[in-house]
Amino acid sequence: MCWPDPLKEGVPSQPSCLPHRERQAACKRVHQTEKKLKDMLLQVDDEGRNVEQYKDQVQALGALRGAAGKADDKASTRLKQPER
Repeated sequence: MCWPDPLKEGVPSQPSCLPHRERQAACKRVHQTEKKLKDMLLQVDDEGRNVEQYKDQVQALGALRGAAGKADDKASTRLKQPER
């Protein structure tokens, strides 16, 4: 839809709209850009989920290593006590 120029009084005799083909091309570019943006946002969401999954795995692994490390510390403490 063509709108009159707000700086001029009344409706101009020749509308200053884009030709139909240019408008179609512009709409197509906007649609393609919106689609790319949507795809990128979905990819960012997927990456965020992957980061959370890896973070949970690292924490679980750290907990396992920490438990093993504490057991090693207790064993070494027991070995050190008789040496005193």
